[in-house]
Amino acid sequence: MTSYMAKPEEFVTVHKGSIEFEEAANAMADECFLYSYRGIFYNMPAQCGLEPPFYCVTQGRYIGVFSSHIWDIMKIELQTPGNRVAMYFTVWSLVLGEQKVHCAIRCRLAASR
Repeated sequence: MTSYMAKPEEFVTVHKGSIEFEEAANAMADECFLYSYRGIFYNMPAQCGLEPPFYCVTQGRYIGVFSSHIWDIMKIELQTPGNRVAMYFTVWSLVLGEQKVHCAIRCRLAASR
């Protein structure tokens, strides 16, 4: 498993009109980069040098790890009626949060929307 902070091994471009485009667009949260693990999209902060705590979301409108400075906005979005009930918890490092997201994906516990 390569940490999101490591140099990417590859970049993938999702083209508008492709099968993956709508799924990627719906999965992408503000102020985050979108990653894919085993075909599941998840978010990680786009900004470097952020301080903990971080919030790890394994089910909900968006999945991934989110910084505390955008958490209030994300929490409202996650609790919007019609979206999947969010499952989230606090983590103290981005690496640990990403590992938890990967684990949820491997165990088929991660789900968006």
